[in-house]
Amino acid sequence: MARAYSDDLRDRVAAAVLSGRSVREVAGAFGVSVASAVKWSQRLRDTGNAGSRPMGGHKQRVLAGEQEWMLWPAAGLVDTEIGCFHLSEAHNATKEVQPRVQA
Repeated sequence: MARAYSDDLRDRVAAAVLSGRSVREVAGAFGVSVASAVKWSQRLRDTGNAGSRPMGGHKQRVLAGEQEWMLWPAAGLVDTEIGCFHLSEAHNATKEVQPRVQA
């Protein structure tokens, strides 16, 4: 994976764009993409800092809230032939399950 551009370069590009030069001219002069020049100048204007944001870190699972019902077929809770729910007494006592309507 490519490394992030230095904060010094980001600041110089963003300052040049905000000083009135065209984004394409600045991007060509500094050897960066037009999209990067636009993004950095917007960030400098909005937050006062064109520096890089932290990379990586914990990302929330997209389907975290859907995990339970997605695992029903594996647990034998769904009859896939007719799409009915088969809940045991123990499961039924702890969870109230609403069937999902497929579009």
